[in-house]
Amino acid sequence: MEVKTSTTLIQILTKMKSELGAMNQQATALSKDILDMSAYENSFYNNPDTLSLETLKSKFDNVFNEISELDRQKTELVINSDKLKQGIAQTSLAIETKKSLGGLANPPLELAYLSSISASSTNLEESLSNAFDDTIARSQTLADGLDTRIRRNNAYQVFYGQDNEIIDKTGYSSLSLLVEYVLAEENEEYWENLEQVSELRENWQKAMAYFKNGNFETATSFAAKSKKNALAVYQDGFKEEKPVINTDLIITAGVLIIAFLIIIVILRNRGKFASLVSGSTEGEKIDFK
Repeated sequence: MEVKTSTTLIQILTKMKSELGAMNQQATALSKDILDMSAYENSFYNNPDTLSLETLKSKFDNVFNEISELDRQKTELVINSDKLKQGIAQTSLAIETKKSLGGLANPPLELAYLSSISASSTNLEESLSNAFDDTIARSQTLADGLDTRIRRNNAYQVFYGQDNEIIDKTGYSSLSLLVEYVLAEENEEYWENLEQVSELRENWQKAMAYFKNGNFETATSFAAKSKKNALAVYQDGFKEEKPVINTDLIITAGVLIIAFLIIIVILRNRGKFASLVSGSTEGEKIDFK
């Protein structure tokens, strides 16, 4: 029994020695990583950017994980220390010797602070995690807003920007101006390709609706279809000469009508006009009909 107990105690001591060695290495690595994190934090404070923020977060996470691992190793050491003291108590050694060996079996006093450090580290990790998440979320919101503005601007250029192909084929500078010309009330029904005119009207309405609703990719897709329709209509031209209103002819006709009405009035009242010319009685009422 005594031999078995001694063997067990030796095994526990060997394990504790290994654990202390591992903790020493872990603490050394932790110390270096804390210094590295601190230096990087100062650098980030002076020159902050998104990529550096991600790196800083990973360095913090690494330090927190190492502290957690060191605390776990400490717990294992304490458990084995208790086993060692219990084993010593079961030996046939003198009481004073047991007390002395039991005292030596206690973990280093410095390890008592590790649990407190680990708890503080957990709280700090949670606070920093919330801060990082909030910062990343706000950054993402800004990025999304910028992305939306870029997509809107790109779509706007498709609708209203200068289009070299349209300029070369029609002389109009943009898709919107070409569509406006094709679908103008005085032009729409006289185009040769009325099928393309109908498709253009439908696609253009959809393009504008999607643009106003912020669906810029779909709006751009329908704008491309509208462009194809508009160029096809313009290329096929008008089915016949559009009726042209001759304003000079209208004015001339108007003058002739007025002159004709004057002649009729004069002819119907020629007697009265003659009386007026020959000198009618002053105050006599002349009734023109």
